[in-house]
Amino acid sequence: MIAAGSVGLGLGALLGWTLAAPTGAPPLVTVAVNPSRPPILPQQPPQQPEEKARASGSAGAMPTQVNPPPTTPREVELEARIKALERELAAERSDSQDAMGTPLTAPANLGDQYRQAGLLAAVNAACRHLDPALQVTSVDCTEYPCIVYGKGLSAADAKAFEQSPSLKSYSANGRTRFSSTSDGDFAFTALPHDDANPEDNRDKRLTTRVNQMFVESRPH
Repeated sequence: MIAAGSVGLGLGALLGWTLAAPTGAPPLVTVAVNPSRPPILPQQPPQQPEEKARASGSAGAMPTQVNPPPTTPREVELEARIKALERELAAERSDSQDAMGTPLTAPANLGDQYRQAGLLAAVNAACRHLDPALQVTSVDCTEYPCIVYGKGLSAADAKAFEQSPSLKSYSANGRTRFSSTSDGDFAFTALPHDDANPEDNRDKRLTTRVNQMFVESRPH
């Protein structure tokens, strides 16, 4: 047999009534629940733009690593030595560039006689005029001006080389440069009268190019 009080409490809970609690106890409150409606959850306040930025930044971006400045005496000493070596290297590069010269700039309207085919034909003609044994070995037109190299030149022919009929026009209308070695290697180049490169840099650059070729052509 079920007590009346138990039945009343059970029906009250089902119907959503407020029931009286025993004396001295806090009141018991029951809330009716409608199963057809989902429970309403508390809404969060919208994020501010700066909060979104902080959230996205902290999630995806990697922090930038910054090397701390040297603190110990040993670190300070090493840092100073590194900077001193960097200054020395920069000075050596500057001195080397000054000694070797910088590449020359060709005139805007460079004549065909100063280009590879024209200059090569003139030097070949000079070789045939002086001594059929003279041989052109290469021509370097990687920079202005083109330089023609050869071998088999005697000391006597060296004096007469630039006076060959095929080369006289170069001397008359501009500048020529002829170099030879005791081994019989030679180099010839010509520049037009309107060449505007500074003379000091021109001489350095041509000397550097010719010497490099002479060294490379020697047997090892």
